[in-house]
Amino acid sequence: MGQLSGQEIHLSGNFLEVNGQTEIPKAVFGVHATSLGESLREKWGVEMVRSLRVSPNGKPLQTGEGRRPHGLSSIIECWYDRYQPALPLQNPGSWERDFRERLRAWSQNVASVETPVLFEFWNEPYLNWASRPGVNFDGRFYSDKNREVGAQVYDREGNPVEGLVWEKVLRAVDQGGNPHYLASRYVPDRIEGREPVAGNTFDFRGREMELAEFWWARDTQQPSWWSGPWNRKLYHQMLEVLVEEWEELKPEAKLLVGWDFHLHQDGWRAWDLLHRPLLEQFGDRIDGITEHHYGTDTRLVVGSYEVADAFTQATHGRSMRVYNTETGGFLDPEQPTPHAQPRYHASTPEEFWGTMTYGLRDILHALEVSPDKIGSRAAHAAHRSGERYTLQFLRDLRGRLLEVQGEDSRLWTVAAYDASRSQVVVVAFNDNARGESSGNLRFQLPPGLTVKGIEKVKPEQVDGEIHISSQVLSVSEPTSEWVGEYQIGPRQAAKWVISVEGEGPSPEARRVVRQQTYYPEVRLSLPPGKTLSWEVPWPESFENSDALHRQSLRWVQWGGNRDTISVSIDGDELNPPLYNPGGVATRSWDRAERVDSESQTRVEIGVDPERERNFSLLALSLVREWIVPESER
Repeated sequence: MGQLSGQEIHLSGNFLEVNGQTEIPKAVFGVHATSLGESLREKWGVEMVRSLRVSPNGKPLQTGEGRRPHGLSSIIECWYDRYQPALPLQNPGSWERDFRERLRAWSQNVASVETPVLFEFWNEPYLNWASRPGVNFDGRFYSDKNREVGAQVYDREGNPVEGLVWEKVLRAVDQGGNPHYLASRYVPDRIEGREPVAGNTFDFRGREMELAEFWWARDTQQPSWWSGPWNRKLYHQMLEVLVEEWEELKPEAKLLVGWDFHLHQDGWRAWDLLHRPLLEQFGDRIDGITEHHYGTDTRLVVGSYEVADAFTQATHGRSMRVYNTETGGFLDPEQPTPHAQPRYHASTPEEFWGTMTYGLRDILHALEVSPDKIGSRAAHAAHRSGERYTLQFLRDLRGRLLEVQGEDSRLWTVAAYDASRSQVVVVAFNDNARGESSGNLRFQLPPGLTVKGIEKVKPEQVDGEIHISSQVLSVSEPTSEWVGEYQIGPRQAAKWVISVEGEGPSPEARRVVRQQTYYPEVRLSLPPGKTLSWEVPWPESFENSDALHRQSLRWVQWGGNRDTISVSIDGDELNPPLYNPGGVATRSWDRAERVDSESQTRVEIGVDPERERNFSLLALSLVREWIVPESER
């Protein structure tokens, strides 16, 4: 086994602000579809619950009901589910009036709800609207005119629907003779050794279901099993009503919309077809977009958050948070892909440990790289996977962000000061799957605080069970700086809980302000021999060169390698950011000698003429860090 030695984890004693974000976002410690009472909420440290409503009304969800115990910091209330057809199809004559009435009643009542509520519109419209079984294509929602296989589909008013043609499909039949949407998703590939035909039966959750042929529309422009242009049109039609009402009513709740799946799906085709059009049309009128990911590399996920923020800033001049409202360590069994797994829950010690590790990796990477861009994270069925241990291990990572750094790019570190608990918590995750990380610890506290005691905490497997173990470390006397050593195994985490005393941060406390400036385009494709030149102005609010702490070139790369790429900053060559597949990679350098309101940083990225293919940059930015007095807030 390899070992990384001589690394240091350094807690500087400075507070941290990242593009305006100063605290650990509590909603990242959330759950969905999880059996949760008040005792488990407290034990696991759950801060947020996401709940679905298939029949919403004017009464917002509250804590103390169902699986939403008291003590939560927020609730995500999602209206409508993936097996429900779009509202304009269900009730073409009255849907808009009914929808507006429900929104107005809900908006009036949400002001009296004690726990903050975030409003999410539709669960996973990317999936069962489009396939398994594609509920928005049910022939009942269209005219029976011209029903022939391959012929043009017309709406109920007799108008042709662009891109839709007729086909005949097998679907499970309900008692009324109509398609049973949920059962149709589970039709076996083979029945009695043969392809299913009309009249066959199969078992669905203890019920015998019969198959029948139905007329079904097909979107010829839909590229895959996920939603295409027709479903996009339906979703945007409803969003226009939603955002119009939201702007008028101004409810005391954040508005979240989105397709609930990977922004990078199928080599970014989903971005081009669904996510980008949504941000173009509604990005200036919503508070966040939603996504779901299961078993996906967290580097891809955080990289896609970066792209969404970069695009929204370039298009609308504002930032955009991404809210995960479902996630888990298993590949999604609902997606019709060859790699999908048959279930969400863990059943072996290895699966519990693996899903716990997935959760740790997912949360800690997002908090280290983009605490300003992640709005929430909801572990699916946490009571049936290792995600509950993830939450339990991180239950005291709360409060003000602190600057902490590990010297190796594969060692991810996050730290925070929680005044309510008189604690500083430092967490490190070794993302090297093949070797240990070991080295020195140097913990400096903000001025005005001293170390009272330190406890090292880590997850362990004992006789097939996961335990959160702790060890008290030696502190001879109260001190503002403590040094020690660490050793973290491959793909494992460690946490140091520092009990502090003192009257709180003194006026001498400082804060690192991290500010990011994006290149005004995303998804750049630089051909061989091309040089991208970018003049990045200095923000006028920071004219003191002595305050400048660090600069970093940051990009999200898609595929390929960086061997044939050259980078220069103000004419000086710089090694390109380390390759981080599909994720955020950073290269830092020492501060500039001169900073004033007329200064600019010139970035040049060149592609070797001998390179065989284009160099793909999904997002490019320059990050500057200043040190300012903490009192300047």
